[in-house]
Amino acid sequence: MESGRTALIVIVANWHAFIELAEMIKYSLVNKMGFDRVDIVDDKDITPPVARYTLNFVIKSFRPFNSGLLNGHRLIFQTEECWNDRENGMYRGDLHSGYDRTLEMYDENLKLRNTGTVVYCPVGYSPVWERDLPRVDEDIDIFFHGSLTPRRRDFLSSLAQEGYIVREASAVWGEERDKIIMRSKIVINVKASDRWSFGPLHCLPAQANKKFIMAEKANGGYGPFIPNRHFIEYNDLSDCKDKVKHWLDLGREKRDEFALSAYNDMVKTCDFTDILKRALESNKGGKSFL
Repeated sequence: MESGRTALIVIVANWHAFIELAEMIKYSLVNKMGFDRVDIVDDKDITPPVARYTLNFVIKSFRPFNSGLLNGHRLIFQTEECWNDRENGMYRGDLHSGYDRTLEMYDENLKLRNTGTVVYCPVGYSPVWERDLPRVDEDIDIFFHGSLTPRRRDFLSSLAQEGYIVREASAVWGEERDKIIMRSKIVINVKASDRWSFGPLHCLPAQANKKFIMAEKANGGYGPFIPNRHFIEYNDLSDCKDKVKHWLDLGREKRDEFALSAYNDMVKTCDFTDILKRALESNKGGKSFL
């Protein structure tokens, strides 16, 4: 397989939820870093022997995966917080074995394991998220997409009780999700639990399509994004209700103005290719993969 620089991206998670992250990595490698070929596969479709690639990226959530199946340098892109041990600490174990470098999406993980093999790689802007969708009437007041934990369900129910048209979608991805976003006055990001971090994969579909978004104050960092520049931040349910009313009262023109300004700044300052390059370069005396 290996002819020139090649990469394999293995999704060990919900394919629909993480295919766009994989496409972001592929776009940066092929269009910005000169890789000749990048393949994306589901881990369930891998059968040995696996061809040799220059780099192997494993996008990892909670399923176990045998990294020894892969030929070439192995890098894991961790997509969950270290405290999240829903599978008896499986996630923590992944950080220590089988990989040449760990790319951490959350800075709180990096604080725990800041070494030559563990680097910070937050998700930033990529044109992968943009779609050429028409401007349509906004018949939805508030839209949330993501898994519906009890906390999120109660939060959205409280907003609906204020008389707003609230729509949620826990199993909608890609263009179908983005068409709903285009119909929404406010796209909202709500933490799954009190300890949850900022969720860039929940925000980018709206941000990259120049739609107005509000996000709950996170416990960790925001990667390259800046609250109240790239999204409107709210502190809690009460604050959310106040800001929802404020921005709905201001009207579509003001929301669109904020969203366009956020998009233009994000494109200039939050480029994912730059972030990925830094993560792959030599770190604390470690190996460079570029």
